[in-house]
Amino acid sequence: IDASNMNMSMPGITGHRSPLGISFDTTGKLCGDYHKQGFFLSYGSLPQSGFADQGQDLVFLQLTKGASAYTMKATILAKGLKSPMDSVLVGNRLFTVGISNAAMAPIYMIVLPTAP
Repeated sequence: IDASNMNMSMPGITGHRSPLGISFDTTGKLCGDYHKQGFFLSYGSLPQSGFADQGQDLVFLQLTKGASAYTMKATILAKGLKSPMDSVLVGNRLFTVGISNAAMAPIYMIVLPTAP
């Protein structure tokens, strides 16, 4: 693949973000807008970089299949995650770990809605 001719941007995601830890509801356990959709973590920019959008959050991806391409809507679900690194979606629980200068790294569990 010749990457020099490819558009490497992701519409809806600012250039200073570092999207990682992407997870999809492949089993269809989630309900409503979250059913069979995706999530990613944003490591973000350094606080001293001056960007208003610092990242350090969980973003919900709504993907819609068109005739020849997908469209995406990105919505921030949770802010204040300390340097999130990776995630795993188990049922309706999204687990992530961050990095920290402290001896203990933060571990987060985000509970997402399921059908009754």
